Amino acid sequence: MTKNKIVLKKLKREGEEDTVWHPDSRLVFKSKKDKLVVGRLSEDEDMIVDEIVIDLCNKWKFKIDPSLVESASEEEVEEEVEEEVEEEVEVEAKEEEETVSEQTHEKGNSAAPRHSKAASEELMKSVKKYCSDMETQTGRLQSELRALKSKYEEVAKSLSDEKEQREKAESKLAKIREQFS
Repeated sequence: MTKNKIVLKKLKREGEEDTVWHPDSRLVFKSKKDKLVVGRLSEDEDMIVDEIVIDLCNKWKFKIDPSLVESASEEEVEEEVEEEVEEEVEVEAKEEEETVSEQTHEKGNSAAPRHSKAASEELMKSVKKYCSDMETQTGRLQSELRALKSKYEEVAKSLSDEKEQREKAESKLAKIREQFS
């Protein structure tokens, strides 16, 4: 059984460090020594980080730099929280608008300012509580993410150590076979 050799190349640019990359996938590595994927080359040979990087790493069985996974996940969580808050504010503002409109129509314009202020205060309380809840949830998720990153790093280190031990054992076995050949 032959194993395909993976070829990494250096992209040299004037005034910049050499970029180590894999031509078939266009993935960019931290260094030749630290074979952790840190992004991919675009058609313009700029390094970019996107969801395609993770898919390519899985396809080629390359290790991804854990900081990419963490930063992407934190950004996604923050974006989701912001979107949820905006949606909640929009829904509550619309409900308040409808309530004030109904009250104004029923009682005339004199009732609108009093109800509008009370509804606005209630809306602000609701939004502040929601934001506080989201901050708490974000903190909890970030803590879980850090724990997962730590676990990932432990597993990656363990696999790396096992691989190194296996390679040493295979090397010793090859030497022994040579001696008996």
